[in-house]
Parts: sequence; structure tokens; C-alpha cells
Amino acid sequence: MAMATGLYRTMEWIMKLVYVQVLWLGFTLAGLGGAGIFPATVSMYTVLRKWLQGESDVPILAVFKKTWRKDWLIANQIGWSFLAAGFVLYFYLRAAMTLGGTIGMVLYFLAAISIFIFILAFLFVFPVYVHFQAGFVKAVRLAFLFALSHPFHSLSMIAAVCLFYLLAGMLPVLMLFLGSSLFSLSIMTIAKLAFIKAGAVKPA
Repeated sequence: MAMATGLYRTMEWIMKLVYVQVLWLGFTLAGLGGAGIFPATVSMYTVLRKWLQGESDVPILAVFKKTWRKDWLIANQIGWSFLAAGFVLYFYLRAAMTLGGTIGMVLYFLAAISIFIFILAFLFVFPVYVHFQAGFVKAVRLAFLFALSHPFHSLSMIAAVCLFYLLAGMLPVLMLFLGSSLFSLSIMTIAKLAFIKAGAVKPA
């Protein structure tokens, strides 16, 4: 009986994650891709956060639609700002690679460190935004703060990225149906643990 109950709950979670994945894809397309992906991502993290807070019966579609509309502007501000900054850092890294000598090595090292910290902050920024309901500037500031002040959780997120990269190569069909939602659930779970450690949320 216990095994059957556990199997049922596992299948229920899988189906809910597949549903969230479908909604994420649908709402991304509803925004013509570029204008929809970041609001859809914020909507997905909002649903996942509610699950982790114990709200297992949350009306998924209703929350998704409400969040997508309400947070459309700021989600795009956050997402596209990070994307633009990422391109700047990438070209800075490429430029540093063309330089020789000590100056080139120093600039390359600084660029590589900056990109690493930037990636960590990007992994934190959407969980931070949906948890704290912060404005653009505060969400970005808190994302960098958590990335730098919680190295264990930051490295755990990097490990999750590496794991899902391997899974995408080994099980591409599974990633098609579960990739984004399962990955985001992993990131949101790690972020919540960082929030708990910082005293920003009570353990469930």
C-alpha cells in the first residue's frame, strides 16, 4: 500500500511537471518567443514556489495566466537586461583573449570571474524575484548578493546545470517533456534552501 501510494504521488508530480512544461512552452509562444519566454519563466517559478511552500493544489493555469500578465514587463526587463549584459561580458572575454602578455591574462581572468558570478546571479534572479516580489533593481541586487554569499547553494545550482546538460544529451525526449520544469524545480528548491539559511523564509 505504501509503495502504491508513493508511486501514485510520483506519477502525480510527473504529470504536473509535464503540464507546467506545456504551459511554459505555450505562454512563451503566446509572447512570440522573445517577448514571452521570460514572463513564462517567472510564471513557472511562481507555481513551483507555491508547491514548495506546501500549496500543492494551486490552480496552475490560473496562476500562470495571472502572473504572465502581471509580471510581463518586469520579467522582460530582468531577462533581457541579463541577456544584454551577458553578451557584453562575452565580447569582453573574446577581446581579452586576443591580447597578449600580462595585461591580456589579467583581463581574461577578470572577465572569466565576472561571467561565472554573472551566471550564478542569473540562476538566482527569477527565484529571488518570485519569492521577494522585488522590483527590478532589488531583484538583481539580491540575486548577486545570494550568489556571492551562499557559495554552497551557488555551486549546487552549477551542478544542477551540468547534470541537466548531461541528461539532455542522454535523454532528449525526456527533456522535451520535463526539461524546463524539472530544471526550474531543482533551481527553485536550492534557492529556497538559501532563503531559509538567510532567514528570508521559514522551513516548510
